[in-house]
Amino acid sequence: MDALIKYKKIVAVFATIAWLAFTFSAFRGFHFWYAGFVFFLWLALGLLNYNQNSSFWFFKNRLVAFLKFYSVLVVTAFVADWIMGQQLANLWSYPHYDSLDDWLRLYFIIYPFGGLAILELAYFLSGIFSEKLSFVQKPYTNIHWLVDKLDVGLLFLIFAATLLAVGGILKGYTSFMVYGFLVWTVFGTWKLKYHISHWSHYIYILVATLFMSVFLHELPNVGTFEWKYNTAPMLNQEVLGIPLWVILGWYILVLGMVRLWIFLVLKPGQK
Repeated sequence: MDALIKYKKIVAVFATIAWLAFTFSAFRGFHFWYAGFVFFLWLALGLLNYNQNSSFWFFKNRLVAFLKFYSVLVVTAFVADWIMGQQLANLWSYPHYDSLDDWLRLYFIIYPFGGLAILELAYFLSGIFSEKLSFVQKPYTNIHWLVDKLDVGLLFLIFAATLLAVGGILKGYTSFMVYGFLVWTVFGTWKLKYHISHWSHYIYILVATLFMSVFLHELPNVGTFEWKYNTAPMLNQEVLGIPLWVILGWYILVLGMVRLWIFLVLKPGQK
């Protein structure tokens, strides 16, 4: 492992060649390209971001903390993907998955390392633009209190609606979930104002991460369909074969990963 860090730039180059190779394999019709892509993208960016103490740094130096975060990602992915996204909302499917290995790969490699790759891309872009993630403590005003309550309250309502939908009590779950998360992004983003230095500048990093992630993660899948999207309650028009609601949904993924990383790893117990 020490040798890996010593030659991290060289290893990052080979990891980049690997994730590019998996990208090209998608364009050639290989349906199972994504696991290798996200793992090597995470490795390449994590090595380049090593001095910023990002997720790969935690993997090497604080393995227990990394594994706890990884476990949370696995559980969160299963709930968000299988229960909410597929079974209840029917927003997407995996047409070529037909074995236990496929589903284990999805929840133990694709989702956790896909999320970590998003996080590392945000770190990488913040380093380029010198807008590193740093924290401030601002006065706890009435507006701050209200944003905190709405932020947590909306997530609680979505979770409660999911339980009701599982029990067959709630109808119209898809619209509730989609619009609920859209409203949450407003308050979830606003909350950063009270905890992050130059928060408005950091939003640009999140938006840049969103668009780069859509380009890197979604475009190779168009036509290959390791996963396939269904009709959503809104924004079903497509750009380069990618529905607009998916592009908007990537901001939820980016913001959610950064918020989860802050809450569980960087600043545990942060209000």
